[in-house]
Amino acid sequence: METECCFAWITVTYPLIVVTTAKRFAVFFQTHSYDFNTQNALIQIYAYVEKYGDQILATLDSNPEARRQRLQEQLENVYMPMNGSTQP
Repeated sequence: METECCFAWITVTYPLIVVTTAKRFAVFFQTHSYDFNTQNALIQIYAYVEKYGDQILATLDSNPEARRQRLQEQLENVYMPMNGSTQP
């Protein structure tokens, strides 16, 4: 009899636990869906610069406004250490 009561309780309670957990996750994801993930953004930028760094530097060098703002030099200060180089 006690076992039947236990199984009855689990049968009734388990769906409630699942629904409650799902609601909690939904609220959590809704609350944090607009948070900016700095670490993820830096990883994505690193991967992009690692893959296209030479092309980006060449494009910045050919653009007069980018040269005026010294964007190539600024990117080189980040790109070269990422590649293991110490010289631009």
